[in-house]
Amino acid sequence: EADLALAKTDMEANVLLGYTGDRFNCYSLSVLPRENLIKLRTTDPCEHLTLETLPLTLNIGHPIKLRIFRSGSIFEVFVDEQAVLTKRLYRYAASGVGLEFRDGGGSFSNLLVRRLAHVP
Repeated sequence: EADLALAKTDMEANVLLGYTGDRFNCYSLSVLPRENLIKLRTTDPCEHLTLETLPLTLNIGHPIKLRIFRSGSIFEVFVDEQAVLTKRLYRYAASGVGLEFRDGGGSFSNLLVRRLAHVP
């Protein structure tokens, strides 16, 4: 869970899922304010695939609330209580998370990471 603030429209912010320190072997949840889109895609430069696209109205200067849940291979992403994305992701099984900005600045604040209780 985090609040994401972007500095300008022509940039992107990425949450790297399944991240192990190698930016090219994970999934990227990309916030694209110019396009008013959220995209889930692979980061492999040889096979750069968009797996899911969500339209979303993004306002620069207003933080975006991201909530990401993982249970095994299932990822569920809630964006600003406006959109939800649920996807099974098999290729990159690592549990690491990376954060990055491209072509501009921003901030991730109120970052909360916790292990959810196992439900039998």
